[in-house]
Amino acid sequence: MATLPLARRSADAGHAEALFRYVIEAARQPRDDWSAYREPRFAAGNFGLRFQIAFHGYALVALGERLGVPREEIGPALGGLIDRFLHPTVWRYWLVRGATLDPVYPHNIQYSGHLGQLIGLYERLTGDDRFDRPYVLDDGAASRHEYTHGGVIDAIARQMAANPCHGVTCEPGNVYVACNVHGALALLLHDAAHGTNHRSLIDAWNAWVRRRMLRRRGGIFQVAYLSERDVVIPVNVRVMDAWSMAFLSPVDPALFDEMYPRFRRELRWQGDVASLPARWPNALLEISDEALNSAFAFVAAREAGDEESAAGLRRYAANRLGLAERGARAACWSAPFPLLVTALYALGEGLTPGAMRRWGAAA
Repeated sequence: MATLPLARRSADAGHAEALFRYVIEAARQPRDDWSAYREPRFAAGNFGLRFQIAFHGYALVALGERLGVPREEIGPALGGLIDRFLHPTVWRYWLVRGATLDPVYPHNIQYSGHLGQLIGLYERLTGDDRFDRPYVLDDGAASRHEYTHGGVIDAIARQMAANPCHGVTCEPGNVYVACNVHGALALLLHDAAHGTNHRSLIDAWNAWVRRRMLRRRGGIFQVAYLSERDVVIPVNVRVMDAWSMAFLSPVDPALFDEMYPRFRRELRWQGDVASLPARWPNALLEISDEALNSAFAFVAAREAGDEESAAGLRRYAANRLGLAERGARAACWSAPFPLLVTALYALGEGLTPGAMRRWGAAA
């Protein structure tokens, strides 16, 4: 299995070291200790535990690369986050649809895409193949499902090949760009580490997004595609733009480069402070809030090399989210979901322009 060398430590680390200490300490908590995480009102929503854990893992990898942290230090922490991701507390939201439903297949790319991406990053970082061997998702009752890394990737790829849109549904009938960028990135990571080739599937998805999901004006992406009716919902929700743009770069570099200037114009500036507001009632329904939107925008700005916007979004985090060092750690202490938002800011601090494109590159 191929692994990539870690990048050399950056000289302008800023809060990066203190952010890294925050995220790695949280990652080292025992699997049954959930004190670092915030329980959402709606487990199936965009503040769910699966997203808190997944972005936590991506932050570890990105900051670890930037700071030159030995993979022997990051690997066990990231592996622990994957073990936590497999915990039934994380995927039990899916079981409300049926007591024995498999959280990986079919549908549910909002879980399987992140699982594949986390394992892909872990394997590329460590060379450890333990997730290539069978592991079990078991709720201790009626739902028990055995998978391997390759099994997760195959579940994603089979659906992409079979679905006319070449994406995977989050829940039956609904396809979102934001969730499918993670599924595509999971395939790229597997290809890079295992020598498989899913490029044609990803290209087919990218082409379909360009045909059906791009908006002519008023934001970047349509909110959702209803696959059973072959209908696009012609509505824009900022969190879907910000989330999609934050992780689009390695999946469709050309589209990211084309759309980023347009996305940048969505930022709201107050003096030298930038944010990406959320419309009412997004926060009330836990679809998104300004803190989460702005954190995704920060990731996109750093990936794009837009340091002016990134600096403005950092100031927003410091002024409104309490981003500061306390002792040896830094976090967005005042954010409604501190670990989730901190993880995204930490991920952004770990990026240099185009850094995520490297995640899916062959060694």
